Amino acid sequence: MAPTVDAFAARYEAVQTRLDALAKPVGALGALEDWAARMAALTTAEDPTSAPIDLTGDGSVVSVIFAADHGMAAPKDAGGEECSAFPQVVTRSIVRGLEAGVAGASVLAKANGVQLRVVDVGVAGAGVAGGAVAPAKEKLPGGTKNACVEPAMSGAECAAMLAAGRAAVCEHAAAARLVVFGEVGIGNTTASSLLLAALLRATDEAAVVRLCGNGALSGRSADPAVIPRKAAIVMKALRTHAPLLQAADSPTEEVLAACGGAEIAALTGAVLEASARNIPVLVDGFIVTVAALAAVRMDPAVSRVLLFATASAERGHAAAVAAIQEAARAAGLPVPAPPALAMGLRLGEASAGLLAVPLARSAVAVLGQMGTIQDILSMG
Repeated sequence: MAPTVDAFAARYEAVQTRLDALAKPVGALGALEDWAARMAALTTAEDPTSAPIDLTGDGSVVSVIFAADHGMAAPKDAGGEECSAFPQVVTRSIVRGLEAGVAGASVLAKANGVQLRVVDVGVAGAGVAGGAVAPAKEKLPGGTKNACVEPAMSGAECAAMLAAGRAAVCEHAAAARLVVFGEVGIGNTTASSLLLAALLRATDEAAVVRLCGNGALSGRSADPAVIPRKAAIVMKALRTHAPLLQAADSPTEEVLAACGGAEIAALTGAVLEASARNIPVLVDGFIVTVAALAAVRMDPAVSRVLLFATASAERGHAAAVAAIQEAARAAGLPVPAPPALAMGLRLGEASAGLLAVPLARSAVAVLGQMGTIQDILSMG
């Protein structure tokens, strides 16, 4: 029987006690210990301290990437804000690379023995479909609208994207022991900065600047004009949606519809479904973390399944992680460990999560195979 949310904290603490007894100083393996305790507590084993967790078998670790375009990224003469250094057509090109097995996530998934699936929830132009890529049943044709002038999605469209994310987990990862979510979408760092500012009600200019990063770089060094320009776009959208955001009790779903993206909403639904199924989630970088925050705002219990893979190079990431940790604390749940990797990663595509899969496997090995201090001392 799957453990209840109410039982999670006690199961987590039991595994932590077991980890404390291993042949090492207490807490010496840092985030690996939190990951081990979290994954074991989520299993159906009656005794989580001896839960068998196989992350090496076929289909035991699955990555699902959601792809979509954003109205804010469209050219200005097409009603957009040109918020990215790259044109919208790049989204579809990356999806084609994922289908061909030559994109970054494709290579990293293969290198780490992870099954990869891509769901098109709103990519503009002709669809890409094949072995790895499939369109969502309720795809948003052309992606979202420009959130600077109107809601990015209607309520019905946002609900459809949440459902698409849930459906993808049911179809591709229902039997997984660990899932890695990712995204593709030109302009989605701007959309995520906007959604984060909206969720945190950080609507003054200074706060918005602190949440905005450089996004995708077109050269080896960042353009100093990017962050002020991105902040100005976010501020414009926040002003458009001020009536919604001024109400402290505005439903998260409405904020997501106004300020999010199709793939961000799908990610949110996917995280909610993984939580409902007690599947641990390796949280990729900035965009996935913001989607996870939206899921946590809908259901604080979601925080118990989250394993933060990376400290993103995007400036708003730390604020999103802190908000999730605070929500866990307020709900009386174990607070997720800080991000594991700090490698300056900014690719997206679930890349950081895929790189962290060996860490998750190591966490499981520590719990299942490492001896206790008493075992070591008895060896003489």
